[in-house]
Amino acid sequence: MGILFFMCALLGFGCLSSLNVFAAERIIFVKERANGYYAPITYFTSKVLFDIIPLRVVPPILMSVIIYNMVGLVPGFSEFFKFLLVLVLFNLTAASICLCIGIIFKDVGVASLLSSLVMLFSMLFGGLLLNKESIPGYLDWLKNLSFFNYAFEAMLVNEVKYLQLTEENYGLQIDV
Repeated sequence: MGILFFMCALLGFGCLSSLNVFAAERIIFVKERANGYYAPITYFTSKVLFDIIPLRVVPPILMSVIIYNMVGLVPGFSEFFKFLLVLVLFNLTAASICLCIGIIFKDVGVASLLSSLVMLFSMLFGGLLLNKESIPGYLDWLKNLSFFNYAFEAMLVNEVKYLQLTEENYGLQIDV
């Protein structure tokens, strides 16, 4: 259970590097757009192709290929690809949130602080650090805002769906 959560945490905080994607070139983009060099969609598409794909899709794939069998997660191609899909989508979600925060705030320090707080908030309500049943009723809706929650739950379901536990006590075999 912990490996799934901390894989998400590693990838989530790795997405903080996407804060500078648009911030560093904001002034140049505004100048070049005003001069009519290219349309905003062209600039955005090039940034997505050269930031999102190599830095947000490839790392979860490599990490999954290496770690999945090494830690003894459920064997099978179907389960592996579900795990991989959830991890890639989680990483894209975290990167998208950081990109939005990086676009909204011009100051990189403010964007970095806010992105870190969003990641920590999402981790807190993700399901491992805070028991969902211990959350008071008036704060229960906060776990629905946590993208860690959805990824962690999807990976747990993928992991324990076919799990069969056998307990042997006092000569009895009990299947759980």
